[in-house]
Amino acid sequence: SSFVPTLVSTQIRHDIRAFASSSFDKDEDDTHNHNDSSNKKTCTSSTTPNRQTPNRRTFLHQLAYTTSLLTLSTPKPASAASVTFPITKPLSNNYIFMRAGTTRLEEMDILSTNPLFLTNQESGLSDLGITQVQESCQKMEEYQLPISVIKYSFAASSLETAELAKNIVKVGQNRVVPEFNFMDPRAVGKWDMMSLQQIQPALLALDTLEAGKDGKGARPPPNEDGTPHETLADNAVRLSQLMSLLETNYAGDTILLVFPDGTSPALLECMIAGIPLNQVHVLDYAPAEFRVLEVEDMGQSTIALFDAKQKEDLYIKKLEKGKVELQKLKSMNNEQLVSKKDLMIEKERKEMDAQQEVIAAERRAKEEKERLEREERQALIEEQRQRAKEKRELQKSKSDGVSSGGGGAFTTIGVIGALGAAAFVALSGKEKEVVTHDESSLPKNETISVSPSNNETMVDLSIDPSTIDPQPRGDDDGQILDINKPSSLYDNIPTTTATTVEMKTQAAEEAMNNYLDEDDGGEAWLQVMQELMGEEEGAEDETNDS
Repeated sequence: SSFVPTLVSTQIRHDIRAFASSSFDKDEDDTHNHNDSSNKKTCTSSTTPNRQTPNRRTFLHQLAYTTSLLTLSTPKPASAASVTFPITKPLSNNYIFMRAGTTRLEEMDILSTNPLFLTNQESGLSDLGITQVQESCQKMEEYQLPISVIKYSFAASSLETAELAKNIVKVGQNRVVPEFNFMDPRAVGKWDMMSLQQIQPALLALDTLEAGKDGKGARPPPNEDGTPHETLADNAVRLSQLMSLLETNYAGDTILLVFPDGTSPALLECMIAGIPLNQVHVLDYAPAEFRVLEVEDMGQSTIALFDAKQKEDLYIKKLEKGKVELQKLKSMNNEQLVSKKDLMIEKERKEMDAQQEVIAAERRAKEEKERLEREERQALIEEQRQRAKEKRELQKSKSDGVSSGGGGAFTTIGVIGALGAAAFVALSGKEKEVVTHDESSLPKNETISVSPSNNETMVDLSIDPSTIDPQPRGDDDGQILDINKPSSLYDNIPTTTATTVEMKTQAAEEAMNNYLDEDDGGEAWLQVMQELMGEEEGAEDETNDS
């Protein structure tokens, strides 16, 4: 109370006077006694004592005691600004409620409320959401709202929205504060991750019909994955704690609150203005929408906005659609309540399986094609081998024929030599004389035939020796041959037979050389084997990669 400081100061002054008087009187008595003893010793006739000031140590002690008494005061009891709803007195701060922009999951028509997944990247802002937040923050800048603190939910969408707002409205990083629990959205249990277009209208109808004014009814069905199934009252408890914390920590600030959903800021407005909680969806926020709540407002602007929106056709149509969707959801069992995220995952799995099957079919077709090509190459190699074998056998048979033909020729030469010897003996039996005869007198139809096919030599010995002209005949050079001149048995043998043998032998050698020079398929076989080994290694690499 106000009289406490006056009472304390009066008591302090009284204590100081009493302490100073007692100290001064004590010093005066000590001085008087000391003078008396001196007078007695020195026999001085002085009778008036000398008054002396207190010594320095005593003075400092008195000063310290006096200072401690002057600084004493009654401690002020600790207090917290606990906010009650609906509010009955102005708040200490101005507030701007804002919803984050459209998220990636919302664009995929998925409602996500599990607190564990709010920080996932897929819960962040989409391109549309970023544009929405930038436009809303530009309006704040145009309205010249003096934002000094940004408080945001730890959800990914709220965090990104706060970062964009910080740069546009120019708030320091030390004034951008996260909130980990009190700004979480209402969790919907089994309906989490289902279609946003189906669940939002159903929640609107459920809260309107079953929640009650205090919001304690209309609890969604529970889920087995840990997602809470909360009522509006559960969400209101967190929001009440949030406002009490802000009113305790800040005073005179303009605080921007960034929520990840549109129902939480609407519920906070209903709590401040005293609107029944089951009518909260009338004030639901659109993506990136913001509203200003001033200190002196006391919820009056919220009530006016509620009256205007409640009569809009859009809200009425949503409520009617929500009743239909709610009946559908209540008619489903737990097996039918499958999240859209799970359906998308299952669809992606089937697509991946189908893609893998296509890849496997292509691989099998490729392997079959390679197998057929390999068999075709092997058949071609075998055919080449067979042809080479036949060619070798043919060339071998030809070589054997040439060898047999040569033996017949030598036999023919032997027979002709015998014939020549016989003729020489017959001629030597007559008189030795020089006989000259024209070649025209020789019989022209008498021939010696040689049959090379059966290696038999046929000699016609029906020539009469008397018909032989004894005259020497001239050779091609016109010389006269003397029959009595010794000569070799082979001088008159035609050279056609020997020439034929040499030609056959040369042809056989050339054929053998050509055969040896020809490709026997060995290099082609080695090349095919290398290709097969390379293909097998490539197939093993593809199998390891897959």
